[in-house]
Parts: sequence; C-alpha cells; structure tokens
Amino acid sequence: MATVVITAGTITVFGEAIVDPVLIVQKIENSVVNLIAAIVFIVATLAINIVANLVSPAYDLANAAPKHINFKKGTIITAILSVLVMPWKIYGSPVAVNYFLGGLGAFLGPIFGVMVIDYYLVKQQKVDVHSLYKEGATSLIGIKMGLTYRRWLPLLSDLFSLQLSH
Repeated sequence: MATVVITAGTITVFGEAIVDPVLIVQKIENSVVNLIAAIVFIVATLAINIVANLVSPAYDLANAAPKHINFKKGTIITAILSVLVMPWKIYGSPVAVNYFLGGLGAFLGPIFGVMVIDYYLVKQQKVDVHSLYKEGATSLIGIKMGLTYRRWLPLLSDLFSLQLSH
C-alpha cells in the first residue's frame, strides 16, 4: 500500500510516476534525507541478503550434523564459506561464470536425479510426513552419532559420479 501511495505522490511532486525508490531519493535535494535513505537502503539490502543467503544454509548445516552443529555454528560456517568462495571473482569474468554454472549443474544434476528417483520409484509418490520428524533409531533420516548418514549418501554418490565423469 505504501508503494502505491508513494508512487502516486511522485506524480504530484515531480510530475511523473517514479516507482524506483533510488530515483525518488535522487530527485530530493536534501543531504540529510539522502543520507537517511542511503542508510535505509544499506540496511534493507543486508537484511534481505541475510534472510535469502544465510539462514537456509545455516539450517541445512545444522540439520546435517545436529549433535555437532547448531544454528549459530551453521551461520558462522556459512559466513566464512561465503567469503572463502570469493563470489566477486566468479562474477568478474564471463569464463569463470560459465565454469561455475557448469560445475553447479554437474553437482546439482545428480542430486536432483536421486531425489526424483527416490520420490517416484522408491517411495512411489508417498511420503510419511510424521516419520520425517521422529528422532532416534526408528527415524526416517537415521541419526547416529550426531550425523544423518542417509542425508549424506546422495551427496557421496553425486561426488562419486562427478569423479567418474572426469
């Protein structure tokens, strides 16, 4: 609703409909407003990126080894890995982008294949949701010694298939 009101207000103030918040702030000739807007844009960008790129892998790591990694440790590991991967180097070169996307496809393709075969052929499109949340030796995911071995098996088979392809 605020977007509609602000865009309608730009018609009255600037004589045209401006939907981009950065362009709206550019047209305001007040340094204090520009500074506050810049801080708001930075905080909003960080918040969105944290939710989109940090929370999910942190939970994934915590679920992969629940006895050894909690959400906080998963977040720290994800943050460190995100810097070590150096994405600014990857996106700086078109060749690197092609290699990265090719490697990503080669890595995720077999995982997707295992998931599809498991769902359609092994489980015959039936999932016991209750058993996904059980703990102990009778659980579907099989946590032993703090590690979920059944979750790592498709990843290991994927890595093995990548080695065979080279």
